[in-house]
Amino acid sequence: MNTKTSLLLFFFLLVGSLSAYPQEQREIDSLLTVLPSVEIDTSKINILNRLCYLYRNKSPQKALEYGKQGLQLAEETGYKKGVALALYSLGILYKNQGNFDKAIEHQLVALKINKELEQLPDEKLARAGKDGVAQNYNAMGIVFSRKGDFGKSIEYYLKALKIMEELNDKRSIVGAFSNIGSTYAFQGNFEKALEYFQQSLKTVEELNDKQAIGVCLGNIGYIYFHQKDYEKAIEYFQQSLNIGKEEGDKRQMTTGLNNIGFVYRTQGKYEEAMDYSMQALEINRELEDKDKIAQNYINIGTIYEKQKQYKKAIDYYTKGLKLAKEIDTKQNIKNAYSGLSGLYAGQNDYKNAYDNLKLWAQIKDSLYNEEKSKQITEMQTKYDTEKKEQEIDMLNKDKAIQAVELNRKNIVIGAAIAVLVLVIVFSFFLYNRFRVTKRQKKIIESQKAVVDEKNKNLHEAKAIIEEKNMELTDSINYAQRIQAAMLTSEGHLNDMFLPVKQSASHFVLFKPKDIVSGDFYWAHQTTDGKAIWAVADCTGHGVPGAFMSMIGISLLNETIVEGGIYEADKILNKLREGIVKALGQTGEEGATKDGMDIALCVWKKPDLLQFSGANNPLWLIRNNTFQIVRADRQPIGFHTEEVKPFTQHEIQLQQGDTVYIFSDGFQDQFGGPKGKKFMAKNFQTILLEIQDKSMSEQKEILNQTIDDWKKDYEQIDDICVFGVRV
Repeated sequence: MNTKTSLLLFFFLLVGSLSAYPQEQREIDSLLTVLPSVEIDTSKINILNRLCYLYRNKSPQKALEYGKQGLQLAEETGYKKGVALALYSLGILYKNQGNFDKAIEHQLVALKINKELEQLPDEKLARAGKDGVAQNYNAMGIVFSRKGDFGKSIEYYLKALKIMEELNDKRSIVGAFSNIGSTYAFQGNFEKALEYFQQSLKTVEELNDKQAIGVCLGNIGYIYFHQKDYEKAIEYFQQSLNIGKEEGDKRQMTTGLNNIGFVYRTQGKYEEAMDYSMQALEINRELEDKDKIAQNYINIGTIYEKQKQYKKAIDYYTKGLKLAKEIDTKQNIKNAYSGLSGLYAGQNDYKNAYDNLKLWAQIKDSLYNEEKSKQITEMQTKYDTEKKEQEIDMLNKDKAIQAVELNRKNIVIGAAIAVLVLVIVFSFFLYNRFRVTKRQKKIIESQKAVVDEKNKNLHEAKAIIEEKNMELTDSINYAQRIQAAMLTSEGHLNDMFLPVKQSASHFVLFKPKDIVSGDFYWAHQTTDGKAIWAVADCTGHGVPGAFMSMIGISLLNETIVEGGIYEADKILNKLREGIVKALGQTGEEGATKDGMDIALCVWKKPDLLQFSGANNPLWLIRNNTFQIVRADRQPIGFHTEEVKPFTQHEIQLQQGDTVYIFSDGFQDQFGGPKGKKFMAKNFQTILLEIQDKSMSEQKEILNQTIDDWKKDYEQIDDICVFGVRV
C-alpha cells in the first residue's frame, strides 16, 4: 500500500477559542445547576449554546438537544448574537459527526449574521461579531481539511488568523496556529508543522489550559512518528491520551488511541495495534463521528492485511469505503481504494488491483481538478476586473479622440476629394490588370485542386496512423499501471525492515527507459520477521521486458510467499526452474533464450545477511571501504554452458553497513562531455562520496547525477538501484 495515502494518524484540530477552563466538566455542572432558574432569555440562550459546545466531544446527542433549544429560543426572541453562536456550535457538532455539508451550511449562515453584527455602532457587539467571523472561518477551515481540500482549508485559516491577531486574542491565535500546523503536516511539510505545534504548546502551557496541552502533545507526537522516532511518538501520544481521560474528552481519547495503535502497527506489533484501534472505534461509534469511523475501518483493514487475514481486511476496507462515500470524504475514499489495490496486488488478483488503482487515480484527479477550478475562477475574476478597468480607460480615451477627430474632419474631406480623382484615373488601368489576374487565378485554382486532393489523402493516412498509435500507447499505459501495481509498494518497504532492525532505512531508484520496464524490484516480509528483497534485469526492455518482469514477479511470489522458501540460493534455483518451464526452453535451435539477471538478499537477523546473484553482484560499503560480493556467472533461464546450483554467500553485518543491489542500467548509461558510459568505477566512487547522507538524500543525488550525465543523450536501458543501510 502507498504510505502517503495510508497514514491515517489522527489530528485533534483546535476549533475556535481554546477552553478557558482546565476541566470542562466543572463548567458543565455549574451551567446545569443555574439553567432551570435563569429567566432572562439572552442568558438562557448563552447557557444552552455553551452546553452544546461543551458536550460536543462527550455526548453528541445532548449537544444536539441543547444547540437546537438555543437556536429556537434565539430566533424567537430576535437575539442575533445568540443565533450566530447556536449555528456555530451546531456546525462544529455536525463536523464531528462527518456531516460536512450541514456543517458548512451552518457556519455560512452564522458568518453572514456575524458580519452584520460587525458593522453595528455598539463596540461590544461589533467586537463580538468580528470574533464570531474569525471562529466561523476557522471552523470552515477544519471542515475543508477533513474533506482533503487543503487549499481552501489554509485559505480560511489565514483569514481567521488575520482577524484574531487584530483582536489580540491569544487563545484563538493558538488554535489557528495549531490548525495551520496540522495542514502543513497533512501536506508532508513536517518541519514547518512542528514549528507551529511547539509554539502552540508553549503558549497553552503559559495559559495553563490542560485540555489544549493534550491536543498539542498529540500533534507533536505525530511529527515524531513521521521522523521515525517511535519511542518519542508513543510518549507524546500517551501523555495526550492520559489528559483526554482525565478531562473526559472522548474525542481526544480516540485520537490518542488511534495514534498509539498506528505506531504499534508500523512496528509490526499487530495485536497491540488492533487493541488500540478497536477501543478508538468503539468510542467513535458513541460519538457518531462517521468520518473517524471510516478512518478506523481502513486502519483496521490494514492491520488485518498485515496479519494476512485477507477476507477480514477486504471487509473492513469495504466498510470504510462505503461510509466515506456516504459522507463524501475524498481523502478516506482515496485511502480505501489504495488499501484495496495493494491488498489485491499482494494476492496476485491483478484485475481487482487495477480496478481499485484506477478508482484511486480518479479520486486523486478529482481533488486536483477542484483545486484547478478554484485557480481558474480566481484568474477569471481578476481578468474580468482588469477588463472593466480597461473599458473605462478606453472610454475616456475615445472622448479625447473624438475632439481631435472633429478638428480634422474638414481636412479629411478635402483629402478625400483629391483621392477620388486619383481613383478615377487609375480605375481603367486596374480593370485591365483585373482581367489578366482572373485568367491566372483559374490556372492556380486548377493546380490547387490537385494539391488539395493529395493533402486530403495524406491527412487521412495521418489520422489512421495517429489512431493506431493512440491505441498502442493506451495499451502500453494500461500495462504500465498493472506493472506498477505488481511492484512492491513504498508502504510495504517502510514496514518491511523494522522487525529485523529498527534503525534500518532504504531507498529505491527506479527509472524505466520506456513506459513499461524490463527491470523490476521485489520485496517481502515473512511471518517470522525475515526481510527478502531483489532487483532483476529481464531480457530486453519496453513491452517484451515488461512481460518477462511480470513472469519473474509471479514466480517470486509463488516461490517465497506461497512456497515458503527463504534460502537465497534455493530461491534462485527454484526461480530458474520456473522460468525454463514457463518459457518452454529446451536449448533447441530457434527456441527462446530469454531470462533475467538478478541479485537477491535475505536478511535473517540483525547481523546475518544471505546473498545469491545471477550475473548481478552485491556491493557492501563498510567504514568507507568498498567490498564486492560476486554473483554466479549464469542467468536465470536456459544456459548453454554447464548449469550449476547458485552460490549462497553469508555476510556478517555491522552497524552502519550499507548494501546495494542494482541492474546494469546506471553504469552503462552514455553521456558526459565525451558521450561515454558512466562505468562501474564511477558508480562506486559516487556511492562512497555520499555515505554520510541519509538514504533518501542518496536517492536524490543518484537521480540528479545520472540525469546530469545523460543530458541530451537517450536513456539506453532501464535503471534500478536498491540500497539498504543497517
